[in-house]
Amino acid sequence: MPQDKDWVELYEYVKYKIMGYDENMKLPKYFILRLKGLSNGQYIANKKHQKFAKYDFKIILTTFKICRPEILNMLEKNKTTYKDEQHKFNAIMCIIDREINNVVLKYKNAKKSKEKIKNINLDNQIHEQAEYIPRSKKIKKELEELW
Repeated sequence: MPQDKDWVELYEYVKYKIMGYDENMKLPKYFILRLKGLSNGQYIANKKHQKFAKYDFKIILTTFKICRPEILNMLEKNKTTYKDEQHKFNAIMCIIDREINNVVLKYKNAKKSKEKIKNINLDNQIHEQAEYIPRSKKIKKELEELW
């Protein structure tokens, strides 16, 4: 069931934040097949073809969030060149496809870092403390003798 929740979150993000649709519109079937195909490393979802990768919907969503400024900038610059919504979505998916492996690598590096932090042995990192001796008492006595 968590994958269903992740899918709904991805679907809504793409629908509202990327494509700019409102509540009365739905994503076309082609967009859904492209997103589901991406999760299997395919161009478009197809059970008959080999799966080349396995991307979690959270990873895909994170990639969309990271690439959103670049996507919106591209859409604004090229708004007159797209012949239809499918053409526009294919351009968006080119950006996502290019960046998704970078996001996966960042997740793996973050996971390794957390494991290293958990496994650090702090027992040999403890040092003995030096005793602090304030110098102000000596200076105060010298000043009292001067007056």
